[in-house]
Amino acid sequence: MSRNTRTSQSREKDAGKDMSEADIWNCEGCNKEFRDPQSKILECERCEKHYCAKCVKMSDTEYEVLTSRNDIHWFCNLCDKKVMQCIQIEKDVEQKLANFTSVMETKLKDLDEKWEKQMLENVRKIKDDTDSRITKMEKEMKILNGHVVKANDELNSMKGVVDKQISVNNQDIKELSSKVTDIIDGNDGNWCEVVKKQVDKSLERVSGSVIEVNKTVAEARAKAAEERDKEGRRNNIVIFRVPESSATTAADRNAEDQTFCLQLFNNGLHCGTTEEDFVKVFRLGRIQESENPRPLMVQLASYSTKNLIMESLYKLKHAQQKFKGIIVNHDMTQNEREDYKKLVAEAKSLADQDTSGEYMYRVRGRPAQMRVVKIKLRQ
Repeated sequence: MSRNTRTSQSREKDAGKDMSEADIWNCEGCNKEFRDPQSKILECERCEKHYCAKCVKMSDTEYEVLTSRNDIHWFCNLCDKKVMQCIQIEKDVEQKLANFTSVMETKLKDLDEKWEKQMLENVRKIKDDTDSRITKMEKEMKILNGHVVKANDELNSMKGVVDKQISVNNQDIKELSSKVTDIIDGNDGNWCEVVKKQVDKSLERVSGSVIEVNKTVAEARAKAAEERDKEGRRNNIVIFRVPESSATTAADRNAEDQTFCLQLFNNGLHCGTTEEDFVKVFRLGRIQESENPRPLMVQLASYSTKNLIMESLYKLKHAQQKFKGIIVNHDMTQNEREDYKKLVAEAKSLADQDTSGEYMYRVRGRPAQMRVVKIKLRQ
């Protein structure tokens, strides 16, 4: 049902108009024209078409109630069905919206729980990884302290050898002096010759002892220098085949090298490295016009960061194309480089001898622990 859109005020206003200016209503039911403002005409609130009360079979009482109320709506028969359909659709939409809202709230709750669980798991993994690195660093520090203690023991042992040799030499000198005294006291005519022989023999022994001591000292110094050199290179890596920058200033070239290293470690190896992990990044050697770029030295702040990078090198085969040809290696001492060259030559020799074509030979391991490894090729 609907109220008639023509109120009593509008009817009174129309009544004061000239007939030519009055509204004319056509009933959609009987197609009759109505000009009298007091005509009982109804207007559908949806299609705005007009129907007389007789066509819609409405009594005068119903008409008066309908037109006197603003909270009652009237629709024609055609629109009434559509309005009811719209009301039902609206109810269905509201129900579906309520169901959708409920489902989304449940999913959001589950998502929050999963996110919180994942965050806790990530925090636990980070904590475990940090604890593992700390434990590993403590073990490495213990090993390093052991090397220091061993070097001190060797130096103390060498000092004891030197002291002992000096004592022996002093004893030889005393014996020689005693013999000279005996010869002089015995007034032996050949005492000069005897003294000369004894002196030559003692000097020969002393000279041999001094040479041996000097050799031991030199070996100990070389070993100590080697250990210091190893410790100085402990956190360093050398990167080969990194294209050199064409920037005009050294600062800009160095900045591009650092940016490349960050991209390599983060995008290629996924190590989570930051600029704070770098102590220094620089090229080895002087600038020269050559097709081969100079090696790139990267000094890292901690050994754990270096270890993570070296353990992640297997990811390079799946990295971006610009990282495919990159070679990352330990920063080795001169002795370690010589040992590495020998192992590389050995690996090449084994590869030449192996005619099966099923294996390749590579040098693997950390400095001082490197070895030739036989790797089966994928078919």
